[in-house]
Amino acid sequence: MIISPNKGNIVSISSYEIKISDSNHNIPILNGIHLHSLLDPLKESTELLKKHLSLLKRNNNLIILGLGFGYHVKKAMELLKEFHGEDYKIVIIEPNYSIIEDCQKYNPIDDNRVMIFNKHVAELYTDKLVLDHLYKKPLIIIHPPSYNVYQKYYKEYLSYSAPKDLKSIYRLVEDNEVRQYLSNYAMAIDGDLNSFLEYVKGKDKITNQYDFIMMAYEQIN
Repeated sequence: MIISPNKGNIVSISSYEIKISDSNHNIPILNGIHLHSLLDPLKESTELLKKHLSLLKRNNNLIILGLGFGYHVKKAMELLKEFHGEDYKIVIIEPNYSIIEDCQKYNPIDDNRVMIFNKHVAELYTDKLVLDHLYKKPLIIIHPPSYNVYQKYYKEYLSYSAPKDLKSIYRLVEDNEVRQYLSNYAMAIDGDLNSFLEYVKGKDKITNQYDFIMMAYEQIN
C-alpha cells in the first residue's frame, strides 16, 4: 500500500475510540459514529460492495471515499482480483491520518495497487497520481459512515472546481521550460488562460515558439 500523507488530521474530530465487534474485529468510532458494524464488519462490507458488482465488473479503477479500518477496501480488492486479476488500482481518500495509522496497525493493507491520500482537497487536485487516476474515469464508492463524519470535506472534494487563473495553472505544468514561459506572463497578466491567449494573439509580432504552441492549443480546443 502506498500512502501519500499530510501526516495530520485534515478534519476536526472531537472524539475517537476503538471497540471490538461481536465478530472480534476492531471498530473505530469517530464523534460517536461507528465506521463499521459492531456486529460483523465483514458481512457489512459484503453488503456494501454488492450494490456495485456490475460496475466493478466493468471498471478496474476505483476511488473509495473513506478508509475506516479497511474491511470494505479488502472486499473491493477481493472482487477486483476476481474480475480483473492483478490489473486494478484503488485510490482511497481519507482525511484522518490517525485512522490510516490504526488501520495499518489493526487490519493492514499490503498491496501497492492501493494508494491512500491524506491531503487537503486542493492538494488532491494537483497531485499527479490522483490526476492520472481520475483520467481513467474510476468508479467512485462512498463509505457511508466515513462520509457522515467528514461530510463537509467529501462534499468539497466531489464538487471541487479547479482555479482557472494563470498563476494557479502554470504551477501544475511539469515541463520546466513551459512552466517558466507561463510564469513570466503570470506575474504580469491578471486573468485566466483565455485572457492569456487573447494577449498572445494580440501581439504585433510572434517570435517565441511557445506563443505559437499556445495559439495552436486554442485552435484544437
